Amino acid sequence: MSKFTILHTFYNPVEAEIFKARLESEGIRAYVLDQNQLYSQIPSTMGGYRLQVETEYFLKAKQILDKSLENEE
Repeated sequence: MSKFTILHTFYNPVEAEIFKARLESEGIRAYVLDQNQLYSQIPSTMGGYRLQVETEYFLKAKQILDKSLENEE
């Protein structure tokens, strides 16, 4: 059974899903937690949408995420 680790927290559900798809295109299983919560409630009460990945791929996923976030700036 695989173990998962939180990679990043997003406050926009669309952005979380985009990064999830990006990681999956690289062969990394990813899940967005709390995606069934109402968007208006998340930033203030739930702490955002948490993107988790398989622990064994955490470092590779972090590199992909960091590079993607860098390119957005």
